[in-house]
Amino acid sequence: MVNSLTTGVFLAIILAVLGVLFLSEFLKAMMVLMEEVDNNVLNQGSIYLKIVSASMIFGLPIMISLIIVVSIILLLVSSSYHAEYKKELKDKEEYIIMESSNFLYKAYSADYISWDDN
Repeated sequence: MVNSLTTGVFLAIILAVLGVLFLSEFLKAMMVLMEEVDNNVLNQGSIYLKIVSASMIFGLPIMISLIIVVSIILLLVSSSYHAEYKKELKDKEEYIIMESSNFLYKAYSADYISWDDN
């Protein structure tokens, strides 16, 4: 479980760094694109168009990065709970097997159970 947790944290850090790099490159590309657009066209556009374009430029990569990070965190949490549940289930199975074998041993040795049908 420790290995999967450290691996997950390592992957989350790598994906966070890649997300930041993606965000910076995306913003650079969008700035170059916005510089190429004629200022007159932008000035003639409505304020709503400017707000929507700004939110798409800045919001989309941030939302994608957040979705990736949250999904990795949820995956780590669910895998740790699953590992704990499997361990508890295995412990319960071993306990049931041990108790039933103890009961059968006591029953056979003390003749609690009649082994003859007569």
